[in-house]
Amino acid sequence: VVVVVVVVVVVVVVVVVAMASLVECLRQRNEGGQARRRVFIVRHGERADAVDPHWVSSPTDNPMDPPLTKVGQREAAERAGPLLAEALACRGSPTHGQDTEVEVVVVCSPFRRCVQTAVALLPSLHAPKGAEEQQQEEERRSYKVVQTVVDHAVGEWLRPCWYPENPLSALTTAEDLQHPGLGWSRFRMEESCVVPTFPEPFLVDFYSRVFRGTRSLVLEEFPTQDVVFVTHGAGCDAIAHALVEGLVPAYLYWAPYLGLTVLEETQEGGSFEIVYPTQEYVRELMPHERK
Repeated sequence: VVVVVVVVVVVVVVVVVAMASLVECLRQRNEGGQARRRVFIVRHGERADAVDPHWVSSPTDNPMDPPLTKVGQREAAERAGPLLAEALACRGSPTHGQDTEVEVVVVCSPFRRCVQTAVALLPSLHAPKGAEEQQQEEERRSYKVVQTVVDHAVGEWLRPCWYPENPLSALTTAEDLQHPGLGWSRFRMEESCVVPTFPEPFLVDFYSRVFRGTRSLVLEEFPTQDVVFVTHGAGCDAIAHALVEGLVPAYLYWAPYLGLTVLEETQEGGSFEIVYPTQEYVRELMPHERK
C-alpha cells in the first residue's frame, strides 16, 4: 500500500511540475502582445505490444495495429488531456490581449494507438455537456476544437521490417472512431492530403510523405487554426522538420509516450520554432525512450 501511495504521489508531482513548466513557458511567450499561431505534437500513449509481445487475444485483433494498454488510455485521459487543454488555453488568454476565440484542429494518425489516444484527449478539450457547466466552461476558455480528422499523411513509417504486409487496409475500426460526442470530419485513406505508398523502405520515404502532408495541412488546409497532431515517435520528429527552419533537436525522434512538443509560428510566417519543451526540461524530466 505504501509503495502504491508513493508511486501515485510521484506521478502527481511530475504532472503538476510539467503543467506548471508548460504554462509558464507559453505565458512568457505571450508577454508583450498577442501570441502567434501554435502547433502541438503529441506522441501516442503506451502500446500493448511493447508491454506484452503476445497481446493478440482475439481473431479481430490486428497484430500490425496494436491498441493502447489500459495504462496508456488512462494516462492520456488523466494526464495528457488536461496538460494539452492548459497549453491550448495559454494562447487565447484574455489577459494577454487575445479577444477572439482560437480555432483548433486535431489531426490524428490512422493507427489504432493514435486514434485511441486522441479519443482519450478530446474530452479534456471540449466543454462539459451540462448546459450550465458548458456555459461556464466556454466563458472561461478562449479556444474551440472545430475539426477532428484522421489523416494517413502523419501515420507510422511503413518500414518493411516492421510491416511485412501492407497494414493500411485494416487500420482504425469503426468502433474506435464512433465515440459519443466526438465527430470526425474525415477518416478514409483516400481523403488524406497525402496517401502513403507501401512499402517505405528508407527513412527519407517516410519523412518526405510526412513533410508534404504536414505543410499541406498547416499552411494550406488550416492556415489560421492552431493544429494538434497525434502521431508516432518518428512522426513527432518528421512534423517538426516539416515546419521548423534549421536544426531540430534529436530528442523529438525519441519522444516518450504522450510527450508534448509545442511549435510557434515566427513573425515572418510560414515557418515555426520549437518553444516547448525547453532543453533544460528535457534533461530533467523526459527520459529518452522509444518503443
